[in-house]
Amino acid sequence: MYNIDLYGIFGVLLRIDLLFNIKYRMDLRQLKYFVAVADHGNFHRASEALHVAQSALSRHMRILGEDLGGPLFERVAGGVRVTPLGQVFYIEAKSVLERADSAVERTRKAVSGEIGQLVIGVNELGARHPRVTRCIVAFRERYPEIELAFERMYSNEQIEGLQSGKLDLGILGERPADMNVLEHLPLDVDQFLVAMPEGHPLADKAELEPEDLTKEPFVGVRISRYAQWQAAQLAACRAVGFIPRIVQEAVNEQMQLSLIRSGLGIGFVNRSVSETSSIGLVLRPPRGINVAFDLDLAWLRDNRSPAVRRLVSVFREKIGPIEPLALG
Repeated sequence: MYNIDLYGIFGVLLRIDLLFNIKYRMDLRQLKYFVAVADHGNFHRASEALHVAQSALSRHMRILGEDLGGPLFERVAGGVRVTPLGQVFYIEAKSVLERADSAVERTRKAVSGEIGQLVIGVNELGARHPRVTRCIVAFRERYPEIELAFERMYSNEQIEGLQSGKLDLGILGERPADMNVLEHLPLDVDQFLVAMPEGHPLADKAELEPEDLTKEPFVGVRISRYAQWQAAQLAACRAVGFIPRIVQEAVNEQMQLSLIRSGLGIGFVNRSVSETSSIGLVLRPPRGINVAFDLDLAWLRDNRSPAVRRLVSVFREKIGPIEPLALG
């Protein structure tokens, strides 16, 4: 049962105040009583439905009528009906009660993490990764009242955003060395393969040898974008005896793939490209060059937001065991 004073909360009742120039002394309980009597058309049936003594119900309606400046009900055969004044008040009272119920329900949902907003940082790989998008769809279907706002950021920017409170979660690919303040959920170990246009002389080989790559032109991605894995990639190439001959750097993965399709060169791309952007391309594993992109969902260890916990739970449920993606 609500007992919230109406002053300053439900402005809609001010319209009646202007009509009757009165000062309200009612609460939501009286509005509930009034609506019940109006709906049942009978004080006895309303008192039974409300579990309130009929005498108390009659007294409340009499006081309410005095406050409003006239009777709210008139006697008819078998019960009562609202007066013209009661009809005006009924519309406003119903609106107030519905809004009060909605406010209470939405507040309860906010406390339990079923409503609100989450701000999520995401890198380029996470933005198009099929496992990430499947989890997002599942979460939105389960919790439609939680708004997800995405900010495209590099991994280091996401870590700063998490620590400053600008982000609730991050989907990042360069796990920091110091994870003391962060929790993380591994989303994928996304191996790097060699992409080439369909019809390329190396496309018929199931696995590429280092000597196959020595003289090939490579299309890379600007090194400032993913420095950690690019350094690991270069070290792995040197370990097997070659250095990629970069003929063009692209500003992002989409540009890199387009240039490879056009025949400008070959390039290292993530295995997950096979599910999203592999039209016109052939992907092959390079022998001895085992470098992968660790994609994680990250959040502050001391973040107790129920909405964050719900999103992590959905991701954990939908990701399952991490296995290599098929080349398709």
